[in-house]
Amino acid sequence: MSSFQPDAIIHLAALHFIPDCERDPSRTLRVNVEGTQNVLAAAAFCETKPNFVFASSAAVYESSSRYHHEDDHPAPSEIYGMTKHFGEQLVKASGLPYSIARLFNVYGPGETNPHLIPALLTQLRAGSHQIHLGNTTTYRSYVYVTDVVEALSRMALHPVPARLCNVPGPGESTASDIVHALARLLDRDISVTVDPFRLRNADRRHLRGDLSAVRRLLGWCPSISLEDGLRRLLAAEPVDASSEVNHVTAVMGAN
Repeated sequence: MSSFQPDAIIHLAALHFIPDCERDPSRTLRVNVEGTQNVLAAAAFCETKPNFVFASSAAVYESSSRYHHEDDHPAPSEIYGMTKHFGEQLVKASGLPYSIARLFNVYGPGETNPHLIPALLTQLRAGSHQIHLGNTTTYRSYVYVTDVVEALSRMALHPVPARLCNVPGPGESTASDIVHALARLLDRDISVTVDPFRLRNADRRHLRGDLSAVRRLLGWCPSISLEDGLRRLLAAEPVDASSEVNHVTAVMGAN
């Protein structure tokens, strides 16, 4: 870090698959909290005083059906959200110019964790028309990865002393909505079975973010609808071409 002397740092590294975080909270704390402090400590040695962009999460918010605003009091309910809230406090105390992006449910090519959409595609690639899911009625704000890249890029390239923004998708969708959209795009019948082993003990009904601050501070809003995002994802990682998927994922990982 000190030899490179960066103008900006975008800190994305974290453990973020909730079941894994819950199974190993100590490792989650080491990676998400101590790891963030390590990056901040390295940044402090830079004469450039780099602009620090931190990828936080909507998981810092309490469970609520209303739209979340950045000035809401954080009340995370799981270890992942707790570590992200802690990370935010470290960033704010660092003395560096910073932006904090509270990301909602990011999806797109190259995903390496079995979140909802990758898990769906994995089952479809296996030839299954009977999809096994957990809770299919919770609403989430899915934001396509290139929209997230645009928001983070604006944060990195236009430093300010302090900035905190939600980065949600254009609306809310359930797992059932995603299944129906995939069925349309693939022109096939897909049925869903609720698997009790995939259900979470506590799963918030809604998770949606207000866009006012990010529009005002970044001039940004999500531009890619869920159906368009799924179409782009299927083009990059076809469900009927696992070798192509592996190639795309490997290339993205290498980059």
